[in-house]
Amino acid sequence: MSPLPSDGYICYLVTEHLKKILSESTNIKLSLFNFFVLQYVDKCSEQDSTECTQYMISQAFLADTSKVNKAVRELESAELLTATKIKQSGRIKKILAVTPPGKKLIEIHRAKTDAIAEQYLTAVRGRVNADELFEAHNTTMAAFYDALKLYKSAC
Repeated sequence: MSPLPSDGYICYLVTEHLKKILSESTNIKLSLFNFFVLQYVDKCSEQDSTECTQYMISQAFLADTSKVNKAVRELESAELLTATKIKQSGRIKKILAVTPPGKKLIEIHRAKTDAIAEQYLTAVRGRVNADELFEAHNTTMAAFYDALKLYKSAC
């Protein structure tokens, strides 16, 4: 059996495939980063979080606030996200929410990625326990994210 390509290349292939799925899901020009921001805001509302702010996103994404600010502006312009300004402790905060067209885009993307996952699970059924696979994936991703946070804090 031939060796697998590097982990980095496999991540690249996944990213390219996600971009393809996103471009097939909408006629709006949208970067993958902006889509991930949209998904995060939606996830906040699903978890009954009272608010989702740009600061929360920059912390979760380990990203510059300027990059998140640009993404939010672009998502607002595309009418996929709303930002309501409130004054709190003398500071202006933007509370973010996904619009119905934004939710629809997320649902379309989720349906396409779920279909791919189902094909994969069908192909490996009998060789891999799906629950164990997802648990291992979640554990690995959490550890990788923690390592990235440590790396970013040292920079």
